Parts: sequence; C-alpha cells; structure tokens
Amino acid sequence: NGTPYAHLQNFFGQDYNNARIHDFANVNDYEDTLIDRRTTPRMPWHDVHMAMIGQPARDVARHFIQRWNFIKSSKGMAKTHMPFLMPKGEYSAARNDLQYRGTCRTQLLRSSAEWSMGISKESSIHTAYCEMIRDAKHFIYIENQFFVSNAREDAGYTIKNRIAEALVDRIKRAHRRQEKFFVVVVIPLMPAFEGDVNAVGAATLKLVMHWQYQSICRGDHSIASQLDKAGINMEDYIRFYGLRNYDVIRRFSDNVKQDVAALAGNAPKEAPGFDNMLHKQGVPAIERTEAENVVSGSAPPCADVAREADSASIAAANGVANGSVASTGDMARGPPSTSIATPSLSFHEPQPDYGFKRPD
Repeated sequence: NGTPYAHLQNFFGQDYNNARIHDFANVNDYEDTLIDRRTTPRMPWHDVHMAMIGQPARDVARHFIQRWNFIKSSKGMAKTHMPFLMPKGEYSAARNDLQYRGTCRTQLLRSSAEWSMGISKESSIHTAYCEMIRDAKHFIYIENQFFVSNAREDAGYTIKNRIAEALVDRIKRAHRRQEKFFVVVVIPLMPAFEGDVNAVGAATLKLVMHWQYQSICRGDHSIASQLDKAGINMEDYIRFYGLRNYDVIRRFSDNVKQDVAALAGNAPKEAPGFDNMLHKQGVPAIERTEAENVVSGSAPPCADVAREADSASIAAANGVANGSVASTGDMARGPPSTSIATPSLSFHEPQPDYGFKRPD
C-alpha cells in the first residue's frame, strides 16, 4: 500500500503538509506528521517576500509601532514585559543607501480601521488598486488566494469592495475603443481550508467558493453578468485559471500500467496551456513583459466579504517605467493577513471612486 518511496522523507514532521486535508496544528510539536504519507501527497506552497531599505522601511516600522501600541493599550496593559514603543526621530541612514537605489518608485499603503488600529477607516489600498486597473494599458495579471468582489454599484450588497467593477469598467472601455486588452486572474482551484468540499463541516470553504462564483459568473453582481449586459463576450477580455493538478496515488493496478503508458505516449506534445492562450490573445507572456506597476503583497485584494476596511495591514508597491500593468500577489497556503500592494499613483479627474475616498 502507498507509494514505494513513502518511507523516504525529504520533508520531516509538519513540513510534510497538505492544507486541503489537514492544516497546521500544535506547531511547537513540529516533528509530528499530521497526514498519512502513504496515501496523501504533500501540497507545495511558498510565500513571496520582499525587502526594503530607506524611507519605505521606516513607514513599515511606524505602522508596526502603531499597531503594537493599539494592541498593548487594549489587551496588554497588565503585561509589563511588553512596553509601549516609541518611534525614532528624524530618519538618518547609518550607511549610504544611494548605492542600492533601484529603478522604480515605491509607496506603502495600508488598510486600517477603528477596530483594528484605533484610527479612522483607511482604504487607500482598495482605492489605488481600482486606479491601477483603470489606468492599465494592455493587460492586468492578478494572482491571489481568493477573488471576492462586487461588479456593480449597490450600497446594500454584502460585498463592499468594487475591484470587479473597476475591471468591468476597464474592459468596457477597451471594447468601446477596440483596444487589445486582456485580464488574467489566477486563483487556487479551491481555497486552502482543510476538509472535503462535500463535508457538512466545510462551511468556510463553501462560503468562500460561493462568493467567488457570485463575483465571477453567477448573479447580477458578477463580472460575467455585467459584461453580458454590455454585449461583451467575457472570454475575449478576461479569464480565470487555477494552477493545480489532481491525481490519486496508485489509482491503477500494476497490470494496467503498460496501457496507461501507451495512452500517455499518444497525448499531444503541446496541449493548450496558459502561456499559449496568452499568445493567442495577442498578450505577451507576463514573465517576459515589463510592467508599469507591480503589486506585491501577502493577501488577496478581494478577500473581505463584509467589511469595507479589513484588519490592519500594509502594502508595498513598485512603479516601473514603460510597459503594461501587472498586479501580483502571492499564493500563500493559509488564511491571509490583509495586505496587498499598490504603486505610486497620481489621481486624476474625472474618475470613479468605487465608494472609497483617497485619504488626506
């Protein structure tokens, strides 16, 4: 039973993980294996990281201090070993950082609110995201863990963020002007919550998938519905992908292996794929295209279902000269903190505000 190499361990203990089957638990006992190596494959995952120096790093530190002091005052006054933090004075570099100067401008934005940081609601990440979409020239590439949004203005709707509406507006403009424009959205096949999707207790997984379908193709608030009303074929301008393969360990008995190998040998050598589709649509491969704006953060732009501003989070962004717009996140395996990233932006009039105002 199991694979013939199940006893060989490149990933020890909880490093051998499959969040779809069982999420991390009691991580202090890191040597424990939570899933059956003989029948369950390890699901690879990675986080995307980014380092900053100079003034942007100072902004990150100030955000951390503000968040720390808020939690200290509300929940940790009795913990004397956890002092309040005081931000340092005027920034003075201990070394000459000019030698590390890059080729892009960087701006930090954040999503904060009264309940998370004790300040007025700030949704500058959402505002900048919508503006990036509006100003996109040739393509938009979004890679993230969830895609939950609202494609039309409706104050009474459960979903408050209107990133999908910004996408619809940009696609309508491209269609009206006969521009070559395309949007690629890459999300997991299913959200990384443990449990079988058919199980009674898989409420969180089903809830996220429900709102994702409502955002993409089901109901009047979906992207598909709004584009269809405008007489636009959705697949001409936007497509959604899930980069996950599925198989069953030792699904076939040994006596049919030869037949399977023969069938595989007759398979097309170049099946239609993600990169081929982009070229068919006239869109250059993302990794070979310079982007004007790159969004890099650790959580989805569209993960917040009920709140207009999510928990305290920050975002870092780079504006690169020339090319098109690419907005990218990471494919972290677990429930996110709430941060996405946005570039240095100029705000022009007239423009839709999608229900969120730029902070002063």
